[in-house]
Amino acid sequence: MLNEDLKDLFARRPFHPFTIHLASGQALLVDQPERMSISPDATRMNVFTADGHFHLLDVSQIADLEVA
Repeated sequence: MLNEDLKDLFARRPFHPFTIHLASGQALLVDQPERMSISPDATRMNVFTADGHFHLLDVSQIADLEVA
């Protein structure tokens, strides 16, 4: 279900920023759709945060999604 939620948040127009909470406790804000991409099989994603960092995530490590 989380994969579908992630795809829905990514495709939503107008886009609404959201936070990805990881199992490690780390939180990543996605404030623009251009700052992320999802693999075709929705198992991995890339996130570029506003501070210029790049994160390659395994979607199975996402604990929660929070719409800002």
